[in-house]
Amino acid sequence: MLHSHNDPPAAVEAGGLSRYSEQKRRQILQAAFRLFLRHGFEATTMDAIAREADVSKATVYAHAKNKQELFAGIVAGRAALIYGSVELQGAESAAPEDALSRFARHFIQLILSPEAQGIYRLVVAEAPRNPELGRIFFEQGPRAVTQRLAAILEAQVRTGHLNVDDPLAAAQEFLGMLHGKFHLPCVLGVAGQPPVEELERAAERVVRTFLKVYGSMR
Repeated sequence: MLHSHNDPPAAVEAGGLSRYSEQKRRQILQAAFRLFLRHGFEATTMDAIAREADVSKATVYAHAKNKQELFAGIVAGRAALIYGSVELQGAESAAPEDALSRFARHFIQLILSPEAQGIYRLVVAEAPRNPELGRIFFEQGPRAVTQRLAAILEAQVRTGHLNVDDPLAAAQEFLGMLHGKFHLPCVLGVAGQPPVEELERAAERVVRTFLKVYGSMR
């Protein structure tokens, strides 16, 4: 029996997407992502997502109760690609240059990927009509990444590698520098995709600049 938008099945967990089927979950998220970029968030229906994913609507609702939860899963997954590059357990022992460089390279390459640019454009276009979408993007994306980076900075402070009095503010500054000269021109379509080598050099410049300010003086 198919479920209506007001009557999703109980398989959805409190945190959003269920663990019912990891493969199906990825299949549904990928389908939703394609349709959101192709048609916009409001114009995409759960029925269309089910057809795109080649699953029943009941299966879609077994993983998310609405489009907002699907969008949250998409953004959270991409954020995890960034902060997953530096495990917190190893952040204390790693040299700050190494930890921050790994994080910076992953971050700058991901935010300039066509998929990430598509998400950003989608949110900017839809947020005035759907503020909830903007909130989801901010909490699952930028805020999650900033908090993870702040935790990495705190780990570096504990071992004396960095001298940071406000890790969250320092994390925001670091990420702001990484957006640098590339992000806005790429999102607006006035610049092409920079070569990977150029992005890596930009990431390293940001790390060096950051460490000049917050590197330990010991």
